[in-house]
Parts: sequence; structure tokens; C-alpha cells
Amino acid sequence: MSSDREEATQALLGGAADVHDDRALAEACAACRAAGTVIVDTEFERTETYFPRVALVQLATARQVWLVDPLALEDTTPLRALLEDSSVEKVLHACSEDVEVFAHWLGARPVQLFDTQLAAAFLGGRFGIGYGELVRDELGVEVDKKETRSNWLQRPLTAAQRRYACLDVIHLGEIHGRLRQRLELVGRLPWLLEETAGIVADVLARSETIPDWRAVKGAASLPPRGLEAAGRLASWRDRTARSLDRPRNRVARDEHLLQLAQALPEDVHALRGDALPHGMVKRWGEELQAAVDAARTLPEAALPAPAGQPLARLHAPLLKRMRGEARAVAEELGLAEELLARKRLLEAWLEGDEEVPEPWRGWRWPLLGERLLALLDRPGGLVTS
Repeated sequence: MSSDREEATQALLGGAADVHDDRALAEACAACRAAGTVIVDTEFERTETYFPRVALVQLATARQVWLVDPLALEDTTPLRALLEDSSVEKVLHACSEDVEVFAHWLGARPVQLFDTQLAAAFLGGRFGIGYGELVRDELGVEVDKKETRSNWLQRPLTAAQRRYACLDVIHLGEIHGRLRQRLELVGRLPWLLEETAGIVADVLARSETIPDWRAVKGAASLPPRGLEAAGRLASWRDRTARSLDRPRNRVARDEHLLQLAQALPEDVHALRGDALPHGMVKRWGEELQAAVDAARTLPEAALPAPAGQPLARLHAPLLKRMRGEARAVAEELGLAEELLARKRLLEAWLEGDEEVPEPWRGWRWPLLGERLLALLDRPGGLVTS
């Protein structure tokens, strides 16, 4: 690290401000809005809960770092307003979990996000690059990861935790400047902003999605009535986990829901001990029985269709050709192939009813959309003339 950079880093570390009350939060958010760009990171815990428990929020501009203690705040309105202010660019790395944190904690829908992980991919870097690797590649700095899994809910934070938290946003701010300049030079900044807006929409949509049988590992092999049972059981588990704020597998494990969906028992207590834990049946027996009974008595016409072959296997040759087209375009443009055509994006196109699904209507379309649509229209493709 050069002496100038080291001096600037030490100045930011030494001047980091603690935000322990509502007034300090309002002042910090006002300063970030005035700067026009804010670096954002979060530390949270969720090993024992359904929803993430936010433990720390780091904010930074070129001149100041703030460590925000969410446990000490009552009025978080200024932070939500900052995140939803389209005139302020928010810089994060791998933003989806942070978006989930802010959505649950603040009810916020962040806008104008610059994701450094995606930015690197748009510039030809490895898709899904980790923060430490990106810092090393861009700044030549090794990130000390010892504090990553420390207890961020403890108070007071240790000196090592504070340093780690500050350096996260300090390094990210420097990387942002480098990546943004290169994206602007190649005209890909709008692509990045569009992609991050899509990530926010996906995260918020997932939070409202009711799970079906696909949420139970192994359920694809079940007959239609078993699929119906698995779907009802998965939905019950998700509702219960949310209401108790507990991880789903602490309410019921996949293998236990699968056993119920396979057996469709008239009395779930008959499976207690062999297939199902005693405690699970004792506590949830009535709810489990209700879900199974609803599936057992549903008319045949209302049952889901058999799962059949996985889409990837059914359309394997077509998926291979589509990925080949994507690879060729990605190599030509010098960007990560997964940005153009991740497996999930291709499968969404193949299994959907729309001729052109939403993710393909934006920046991807002029690069690859016409090629893929033509491929789908050829004999042997999904759509034939």
C-alpha cells in the first residue's frame, strides 16, 4: 500500500464515528446524502433465526466512516430514506443479503445500487468473486478474515471488530472508484444498475413467495398427491418458521416432510419414533395432520401434474446450445458468461409462458436475446414453426 493510501486509510480509521442515537444517525445520513455516494455494509446474525438480526451497519463517504449500532436506535427513518433516495448511489458488495436485511429491518426497497461483485463480472472478472479476492486483485491488500464470524451482537465491539468493519467500507470505496471509471469507459454502467435493480426485485419477491413442493428435497419423485402434501407441508413450515423467527429446519427437516408426503398417514402419530421425531409430532401433530388430510382428500383433478423429468435434463441439448451462444458473446465482449445466461435465467425462459421473460428484455436483449429466440424457433428447439 502506498504511503498516501496508508495515510488516508489511517485517517479514516482514526476518525470513525460511532452512531448510538437517533440524532447521530440523522446527521450521518444527511452527510451521506450530501456526498452523493455512500459505501454500505452490514454485519448480521441468522444462525438461530428465520430473519437476519442486524448487528451493525457501516456507512462511509470519501471523508468519513460511521459505525451504526442498530440495537441502540429507535427512529431509523433517515436510513431508510437514504437507501431509497435515487439521487444517492449506494455501493455494496454481493448486495442480495444486505437488501434482505434492509427489507426486513427497515421495510426499505434500496435503489441506485452499485454492486462491486457484479461490476467486476461486467469487466471480465470471475462471476461471484468474493470480497477478499476482489480487494487483493484491485488493491493488492490481504483482508484479515478472523473477525468475519465473530459475535457482532456483543457490546461493546472489540477493537479488532471495529477495525475490520471500518476497513470493509474503506476498501470498498476505493474499489468502487476504480470499477466505476472502467465501466463508464466501456459503457456498461447502465447494465450494472439495471442488474442490481433486478436483484432487489428478486429478493423482495422471494420474501413474499409461498413455498411449494420444490422446497422439500427429494419431493420430485413423489406422485401427484404426494406433491400436493409436500407443498402444503412446506408452506406450513415456512409460515411457522416466520411466526417463531426460527430457521426452517429447526421446525421440520426436509426428510421428515418427505416421509409424511410419501406415507400420507391417517394418523401422523403412527410414524412417531420411526420416521418422525417425538417432539415434532407432539408439538405439531395437529398441523401436520391437517396438511396431510387436505392433500389426501383433494379431488384428482385438482392435484398438481407429475414432476416429470427435471427441465435441465429434458432440454439438455437445447440448454447446451443456448449456453454456447452465451459463451461466444461473453468471450467477444470480455465479460463473465454467467452474467449473460446463468442456468436459472435459461430455465426460466424454457419453462415460462412468455415469449421473452422479463430478465431478457433489458440490457441482455441486444447482446444475446435475438440469437436465443432464433435458436428456440428452430426445429429441435422449444418452439417449432
